[in-house]
Formats: sequence, C-alpha cells, structure tokens
Amino acid sequence: MVTHSEMIRSSLEALGEAKPSRVISWIEDKYGKINRESIRADLIGFAGNHSSTHHSPGSNKFLWFNSGNKSYRLANQDEIARFREKQEMKRKPRVQVPIEDEAFASKLSSSGQVVIPARLREEMGLRTGDLIGFEKTDRGWLIRKAKKKLEYLE
Repeated sequence: MVTHSEMIRSSLEALGEAKPSRVISWIEDKYGKINRESIRADLIGFAGNHSSTHHSPGSNKFLWFNSGNKSYRLANQDEIARFREKQEMKRKPRVQVPIEDEAFASKLSSSGQVVIPARLREEMGLRTGDLIGFEKTDRGWLIRKAKKKLEYLE
C-alpha cells in the first residue's frame, strides 16, 4: 500500500513544480482512482510554508508552496527551518497567568464564545444546550446554570 506522502513525493520528483490538479492527475495516472480532496488536503498539510499547514501539525513537512502561482515543489529542510524561525519571531510572546487550584481560565473568541473547562462543566452539571445565567453581585459576576428558560432573559 502506497501512502499519500509517497504518491505526492514521487509525483513532484517527476513533475518538478506543479499545481494540485496536475499532481492529482499524475497520481491517478500512476496509481489509479484516489480521493482527490484528500490529496489536496495532504498537499497543504505537507507544505511547510502554507498558511493552513497548522491544521496538520503531525505531518512531515517536505513541500514548498508557491503562493504566487499556487503550485507545490519538493522543499529542502533548511528553507522550511528558516521559514519556521521567521514565523516564530513574528509571534507575540505568550504570557502565562498562574491559576489557583480551584480557579479556571478560558479565552474569549472573536464571536464572544468561551469554552467552559470539562471539570467545571461536570461540577456544575452542565450539558450541551443548557442555559447559562449571568448575575451581577457585589463581588463581581456570578455564572451559573439557569434553572428556568426565561430566568435570565428578563
């Protein structure tokens, strides 16, 4: 059984630099029917410099994506390493806030959503679809499971 990685590598060894449609055609000619979308996804995942490669963190990065003409070629590991170093330098340093044993933290998304940690959901008895109540107190905001549908909508 030939892996997608092996198919893609052999196609680009033969073709040099090619767009996804050409890579897929070459693979189909050599190996027969394949899942085209899976090959497209793997091209992205194997490209060390593609903007969406982070969706495939465990993939071996052996391709280089040319964003100008949307094509791929085999990459050398030095250029991928240099690209990764540049990306790391652009990232803002992350500050870790210490959380006490019985405190929880979650990041607010751009759409205003937060993930309630699993342990907290279990302790609060929360399930998918439950309503969450927000109540202003003299110590701050109290967040709890709402008992009635309209309890916090008034």
